[in-house]
Amino acid sequence: MTSKIITRAAFLATVSFLLLLGSPPAVGDERIPYTFPVVPGTPEWMALTSHAEMIGATEIPGKILRRMDTATLLETCVNYPLREDFLAYDTPQRGIEAVIAQFNGLRELSLRRDAGRLVLGVGSRIVSTLIRRGKPGRGQVAFSH
Repeated sequence: MTSKIITRAAFLATVSFLLLLGSPPAVGDERIPYTFPVVPGTPEWMALTSHAEMIGATEIPGKILRRMDTATLLETCVNYPLREDFLAYDTPQRGIEAVIAQFNGLRELSLRRDAGRLVLGVGSRIVSTLIRRGKPGRGQVAFSH
């Protein structure tokens, strides 16, 4: 039981970290991630009048979603236009759970048996890259002018 809770917490933490950073480095899959047809900054996006319409405009069609392998789905989820919605909640866990509930891509990703391994692998590669580049680490703060 405790192992499942720790695994779920690690999965949620890593997904929230990936959502904050944006596109991950390539994970070795040759398939093309889903391209969201309506994204922020486009006239179509600006015509949307509610958050519910934005959620609807960013759903992945079921037929496409079911054919995606997990690596491609992960990259698609990281590119989700509403990925930062989780920041509007009291805790990252509540936020990521809300975004999973609103986005069919993350719901599907959370059901895939190989998702945890891929998510943690991509997350650790990103952290390693940030450390090599001298980006702020745990307990550090960066300021830019």
